[in-house]
Amino acid sequence: MEITKRNNLKTMDDICGKVQELGHTDNIDVAHITITDKSTPHLHRKTEEIYFILKGEGLVTIDDEQQKVEKDDTILIPKNKFHSIDKLSSEPLELLAITSPGYDPDDVIEKNQK
Repeated sequence: MEITKRNNLKTMDDICGKVQELGHTDNIDVAHITITDKSTPHLHRKTEEIYFILKGEGLVTIDDEQQKVEKDDTILIPKNKFHSIDKLSSEPLELLAITSPGYDPDDVIEKNQK
């Protein structure tokens, strides 16, 4: 059995903000992300994502559609869709990001890279 304590995990800088990987397999990945300002618009060719907002308010963009999000909202992000999320309030914007298949840094394509 593997138990992860979040306060023991290293925090990495990422195009989305500050990331802590909570769990990873080939099929699924779960990360805690703190959006420090705004994420860089990007897509994943192989990976679908689900964001679950834990704290704060943000503006999520998927392709050309935008929607305000807040605590307890869930956002489904299909593969091959450019997406980003911006912090709207002074308090931190924190979310769980669940990806399937598991996160692969080679599957991140920033909007200006097409």
